[in-house]
Amino acid sequence: MVSYNSTHFLARLAQSLRTSDRIASVTIVDNHSSDDSVKLAESLNWGAPHFVVPLQENVGFGAAMNRGAFAPGRLGSQILIVNPDVSVGRETLGVLSDNLIRTPNLAAVGAVLRTETGLPVSSARDFPSPHTIARRIVREVDHGGAFIEADWICGALMLWDRQAFIEVDGFSSDYFLYYEDVDACQKARASGWSIMIDGSQNAIHDQGHGNPTSQLLRRAARTSRRRYARKWYGPRGAISAFVADSIDFAAAIYHKLRGR
Repeated sequence: MVSYNSTHFLARLAQSLRTSDRIASVTIVDNHSSDDSVKLAESLNWGAPHFVVPLQENVGFGAAMNRGAFAPGRLGSQILIVNPDVSVGRETLGVLSDNLIRTPNLAAVGAVLRTETGLPVSSARDFPSPHTIARRIVREVDHGGAFIEADWICGALMLWDRQAFIEVDGFSSDYFLYYEDVDACQKARASGWSIMIDGSQNAIHDQGHGNPTSQLLRRAARTSRRRYARKWYGPRGAISAFVADSIDFAAAIYHKLRGR
């Protein structure tokens, strides 16, 4: 996991991971937090050997996650990618792990994510296209409580086959934040792997540490959207991202003039 000013959530996640018998080791990479995330992560009982890697600068989510996932000596044939603001049920990781073992050619599997108050948040979606990027449309996968294929699953909770994660070179450091999960799943599917969500399994995800999305994060999302669109769709994608940015800026000006 990658921590960044995550003291409010680390203990809850540690408690939930302790209930699973599938955890071989825990690695927390801290992205230069200004709070006590490092000390707290070191002191918590994670239910398995744990390693804390404090970075001297914020290198971004994907790059930091790769530091942990590809660190030498880590155990297990699977890699759980999990955010600090996530909490999993007692059986969830076991079910996801069994899915990964039993399903041929499965690169990664996710669960249904909701906030602590029960509100749904992004769990699994169709890949963005030039059309949906330009119109700022997202298409959620209707899992219907079943174990089904998805284009991509949310990076807040992903259980990867280690070999698949290695083959796609993990998360691309081209994305500081956002779209690295989309990109990794797209690379996996392009290489012949599948991605799935188990609609019968739930987890809590207090998205963004439960805070409203700041302007800084909105800028990061737009930057990653442009990079993703150019990478996968070329000039057409660049145009679609430009249209989406223009709509975002127009909306921001409109709300500012309306005093909102």
